[in-house]
Amino acid sequence: TSGGLDLGFYKVTSTIAWFVASIALISSLRAPLDKLLIPIYLLAATALLPALFAPASPSPHGPITPGLALHIVLSMLAYSVMTIGACQAVFLAIQNRQLKSRHMSRLINALPPLQSMETLLFQILWAGEILLSLSIVSGLIFLDDMFAQHVAHKSFFAICAWLIFAVLLRHLYGRGLRGR
Repeated sequence: TSGGLDLGFYKVTSTIAWFVASIALISSLRAPLDKLLIPIYLLAATALLPALFAPASPSPHGPITPGLALHIVLSMLAYSVMTIGACQAVFLAIQNRQLKSRHMSRLINALPPLQSMETLLFQILWAGEILLSLSIVSGLIFLDDMFAQHVAHKSFFAICAWLIFAVLLRHLYGRGLRGR
């Protein structure tokens, strides 16, 4: 806006939904993500509607430095990739459940093989973990005080998420662990 960067809830949500849709669309050219596009586009459209009608944030952030802009973009990209991973995990769980119950629906026939879906999920999680790492590092570099009162909760949850996914990926590749 003319007053600065509007980081209101609805504006950021619609921006993240746009990132998710864009990343999924670009990724679908290389990976079997085309079945994920429908729910992702519905999510993006649902997130866009409130942003169109929501008033501007009462206190937009003033001009931002290029380093802070990089941090914000990396954070949104990390969140977007992890959202795609969550959608992929839901599809994988549905597919696994239907295969185990021997209930073959059209969903099973439309999705790639289970092994391909699982491989894709972990590739998405690796990409999200790398982006989250870059986001945390850029926050340490470009934010004046990453643990300041107004961003302490974001820092805490970002580090917790990084640790959880690092342990998950370590167990997957270090020990070959699989499971729910």
